[in-house]
Amino acid sequence: MISFALSIKNGCIYEGWEAKNPAKKEYRLKNPKVIATTNSSKEYWEKVDNFLQKTYEIEKVGLFVFGSDEMRY
Repeated sequence: MISFALSIKNGCIYEGWEAKNPAKKEYRLKNPKVIATTNSSKEYWEKVDNFLQKTYEIEKVGLFVFGSDEMRY
C-alpha cells in the first residue's frame, strides 16, 4: 500500500464584509479571492504577495489583517 500526505496551503483575501441581510445580521465577504497551493510554503507566500502587488497599491493601504489556522506556513 502506498501512502503519502499532501499539505494544502490556502487562504482567503477579502476587502471586508457587506450586509447580505442586515435585519438578520447576515453578511458576506466583499471581493473574496482564495489562494492555494500544494507546493512549498515559500510558493504560497509568493502567490499571496503577487496577488496583493497586482491588485492593490500596497503603500496606500492603511492596514492588512491576516488570520491563521495556526499552521506554520
